[in-house]
Amino acid sequence: MEKQIIVTVNRECGAGGQEIAIKLAERLGIKVYASNLLEEVAKELGTSVEEMEKYDEKARNVIFAAKAHGFYNSNEDITAENQFEFLKARANAGESFVVLGHCSDIIFRDDARLVSVYVTSEIEKRIPVVMERENLNEKEAKDLILKMDKKRRAYHDSHTETLDWCDARCYDLCIDALKIGIDNAVDVIAEYVKRS
Repeated sequence: MEKQIIVTVNRECGAGGQEIAIKLAERLGIKVYASNLLEEVAKELGTSVEEMEKYDEKARNVIFAAKAHGFYNSNEDITAENQFEFLKARANAGESFVVLGHCSDIIFRDDARLVSVYVTSEIEKRIPVVMERENLNEKEAKDLILKMDKKRRAYHDSHTETLDWCDARCYDLCIDALKIGIDNAVDVIAEYVKRS
């Protein structure tokens, strides 16, 4: 791409957000930060991925968190801040990328290069996806979806001071990928990015 772009993808569990982020990055010819983000940050910090995984994408533990000078010092906050700083540094270096989750919509909220996307679908459509992907029965899949959505909301809301995680006003584009298909959703998002 000629101009620098930053695309953030938040998603509900089972809605296809991870697949969309990966395919969109391939389509645009840019890097994707998804499950590899923690590994990249750990490598840069000279620490182990396993140590960071304990606190990754988790809401701060208020029992063990202290606030000083406007910042919390919990391991969850430190892990999140390390990832936020990593992404900001990449953006400041001129890199274009797609990032999945990690409050990225908030990190770059006032950045003109940002296109923020929220991938959603009705839970009835997401259950079969999670059943197949995780080899679960219907009840187990529904329970996992509810748990993951709650976890993502808690993480997002504990590390930001903004509107709710799934509030459409927080995003440039909200899309039901299971309604139109993953590849069609990638087409729509890629076209939106190109026209932004």
